[in-house]
Amino acid sequence: MDSYFWLAQALGLVACLINCISFLIRRKSAFLLWQVGSNLAYGAQYCLLNAYAALLNNVISIIKLLFFYGNARRNKANPPFLVWLFSGLSVLAGLWVVDSWYALIPIVVALIYTYATWQDSVLLLKALVALCSLLWIIYNYMVRAYVALIYSLVEFSMALFAVLRLRKEQKNIAA
Repeated sequence: MDSYFWLAQALGLVACLINCISFLIRRKSAFLLWQVGSNLAYGAQYCLLNAYAALLNNVISIIKLLFFYGNARRNKANPPFLVWLFSGLSVLAGLWVVDSWYALIPIVVALIYTYATWQDSVLLLKALVALCSLLWIIYNYMVRAYVALIYSLVEFSMALFAVLRLRKEQKNIAA
């Protein structure tokens, strides 16, 4: 294992820490900037690991987050066409660099996550986040992003726990 591998793991750790901190931020605009930082670190990690499908996914996410940040700063709603625009960009960019079956995972995750954050059901959101985390576990294993894999395992576990808790609460309300 070379120094690029270890630097990639360190950047993955930085990305995970920034991501965790971002969830403690209350203002949407500040949260979005922390997410940009997380995506920058993840992007650098994936670049060092030659995982170009995920790198492009992060670049598109950064652009999307900056658009959303600008709208949040102006207290302006994000127009629906942006969802379609960034979904289309994720597909086109992802297909441009597909070199293996697992290189399709970042495309699928981008589409699922975009839908998950667009719709209103909290239960469905958490279930789709769990699915996205599961897909990132597979992808991160395949590209040797081991720190990100561990983070994805934790995220999957937490999202699955949230889904089970929400389902139980819904059953109790219905009873």
